Amino acid sequence: MPDDGDEIAGRYRLVRRIGSGGMGEVWLAYDSGLERQVALKRARSQEGMAVKRLRKEARNAARLHHPHITSVFDLVDSPGGCWIVMEYVASRSLAQTLAERGTMPPGEVASIGCQLAVALEVSHRAGVVHGDVTPDNVLMAEGDFAKLTDFGIARALWREDSRSWNGGVYGKPRYMAPEVARGQRLTAAADLFSLGATLHAALEGRSPYGTAEDPVAYLELARKGRVVHSGRAGALSAPLRALLSGRPESRPSAAEAARQLHELAGGACACVRPPGDGDRPPVPPGGQAWTWRRAAVAGTAALALVAATATVVTVAQPFRGRAGSSGAGAPADPGRNPGGPVGDVYSADPCSLLAPDSLARYGSVEIDPAYANFDRCDLLVDETGGAGGSAVVVDVSATFLLAGAQEPSALAEVERVGSVTVVSEPLEDEECQRLLRTSQGAWVRVVAKAAAGSPTRVCALADTAADRATGVLNRGGVARRSPVAAADRSSLIRSNACALLNAAALGQVAGLDSRHVEAGVGGWSCGWRGSGSSAEVDLRFDQGQPPTADDDGQPVRLGGRQAFVRAQGGETGGSCTVKVLYRTYRGAHGLISETLLLDVSGPGSAAQQRANATALATAVARSLPTAD
Repeated sequence: MPDDGDEIAGRYRLVRRIGSGGMGEVWLAYDSGLERQVALKRARSQEGMAVKRLRKEARNAARLHHPHITSVFDLVDSPGGCWIVMEYVASRSLAQTLAERGTMPPGEVASIGCQLAVALEVSHRAGVVHGDVTPDNVLMAEGDFAKLTDFGIARALWREDSRSWNGGVYGKPRYMAPEVARGQRLTAAADLFSLGATLHAALEGRSPYGTAEDPVAYLELARKGRVVHSGRAGALSAPLRALLSGRPESRPSAAEAARQLHELAGGACACVRPPGDGDRPPVPPGGQAWTWRRAAVAGTAALALVAATATVVTVAQPFRGRAGSSGAGAPADPGRNPGGPVGDVYSADPCSLLAPDSLARYGSVEIDPAYANFDRCDLLVDETGGAGGSAVVVDVSATFLLAGAQEPSALAEVERVGSVTVVSEPLEDEECQRLLRTSQGAWVRVVAKAAAGSPTRVCALADTAADRATGVLNRGGVARRSPVAAADRSSLIRSNACALLNAAALGQVAGLDSRHVEAGVGGWSCGWRGSGSSAEVDLRFDQGQPPTADDDGQPVRLGGRQAFVRAQGGETGGSCTVKVLYRTYRGAHGLISETLLLDVSGPGSAAQQRANATALATAVARSLPTAD
């Protein structure tokens, strides 16, 4: 364990511990190299993936320089663990401040909110999502000067086993955006919701989701997205309601929020990037330190600069107004929805979008057409020269999508290539996504992700595969599946997942609304959601290696078919997955099984979800056509 006086990396001498938590501990230290005080955060988790995520997030945070952002200077390894070297700020967190003095008046909250919104505008412009905006990560220095800290750091350090209680969602549910609680991608809009939740807590002393007994209960409230708006907000009511909107696209950008909150703060917030100097604060005459009191002189003109220079990339506009963008309801004819160069999806071959030859320069390539659902094709790229001779494999896939099925993040880049709009998402957790939309409305997702080892060219593979798919779409012809495959009556390819469960069967799940149905491409997947409840049921077809007890759960017989059941969770929230075997046949790569995957989740216990899932899976098994 580190102690006072210890020296880290031959440079940083620990003075005293100034904080600790579940993710690590923070020390005041002296930097002998630059003769200054710094803060050192020691990562408690030493998991390989956690440290790898930490390095990535620290590099991102180190790009940010602004008076309202705590600077990251260095990342060092020592026998005692991994340390982040940060700017030392003599301060208390907003959470500590609220615990000591109670709630704050609207004007003071507006001033703090304006400062944090400016910090988020700078980070989003640099392509960095904070991911954990909470009162604990807001430092309050002298003169109510606010600084946002831990950009992505806490998110990087969440242990993998924390997924056991929150279903794989990282973060603090009290301040989490509803879409993030439901497992969607973290975007800049989610940061804005968390900003609103933090300001609500400053006004009311509690989460906008109300009060709950534990994090699991808060997560369920977050998934429902029901916000209890502040009764003390006064003039802050309208901006807070906008920030806490359940629809990400309805929330303001960080620059818009800063402008609104600045007006309500009476001009007390005006710390902004100077023109022509990147994101660094100006040095006042005489070399005096930049303070909020001096910054306030800049007034409204400086806030106008925020509005004028905001360049957060919002890519929803090129896709706005497309059918299915609301995400609710099933298309009248899901098989024809992709349209354009894809045509009839039942006969369209997603493998024709990928060319093994185009990826051969990255390593040996194997095509696996019988993997996942019928709307998808995968290539496995085995890169050469892996470290220590270990396998380095990247899975490259192309998937047909319904229009609007996936909303691009606010950090994506957009370009037009012929008649195809290409949306490039940043690298995240060794995965790169590219969304392609033709002018006729066909959507395709291309993904490259690490399957084994630590590949270094994931995004290059995604770009190469997306270029190939874009060329196919521009030439106007997605090839057809083989006539045998397209007409195979033994396959589920012509079945409709939404038709396999009726209202009576779905009525067994408390809180589920059978009328709230979401159909996937070709009817090969279907989902039902709760009305005022977090209950969810998802059913999709799948292809792959024959299921086993080790990989898929407890073997059982349901509705006369072999099935596998796996439940997880506790008494206050659980989920259950059932895999029903439809048929097994010999393909080009060995035995292939067609299965149905049924996922059930909601507020009930794991035992309740298992009972719901097995009952629904039994109904599905009995509804299936007979395999020839």
